[in-house]
Amino acid sequence: MADPLSRLSREQLVKPLVVSSSVEEYVRFVAVNATPPAVSTPEVERASTSDVELEIVRQCIDSSDWNHCELTQYVIVSSELCKIGKLVFRGSRMVISKCLRPRVLSLAHEGRLGVVGIEQNLRSRVWWPNMDKDAEYG
Repeated sequence: MADPLSRLSREQLVKPLVVSSSVEEYVRFVAVNATPPAVSTPEVERASTSDVELEIVRQCIDSSDWNHCELTQYVIVSSELCKIGKLVFRGSRMVISKCLRPRVLSLAHEGRLGVVGIEQNLRSRVWWPNMDKDAEYG
């Protein structure tokens, strides 16, 4: 029995994606809800704009070329990464730039949840390479 994709012509498979307004609204919803409460979405976007590492990641996302990217922590999750403007997401979690990570970590530690609680709290909204290690030792 043939699967449905094998019945599609090549033109149907490479059709450009048309994004509806409801999809754009959902993406905005995800962006706003992924922002940690202590920082604003515009603040995260400004920090992401000046982050050299995230600029490289955005270029790789745009070109879909991860072959020459030296940021291995991003390459291994490249299929999960997308961008909205200057913001980078891993799934529905916002990737936090290096300059905001200490602040996000210190705010996560304020709840006195213990390492597991802090990691779960962070994992629900944000991501960056080695986040769990930073949460444990931060």
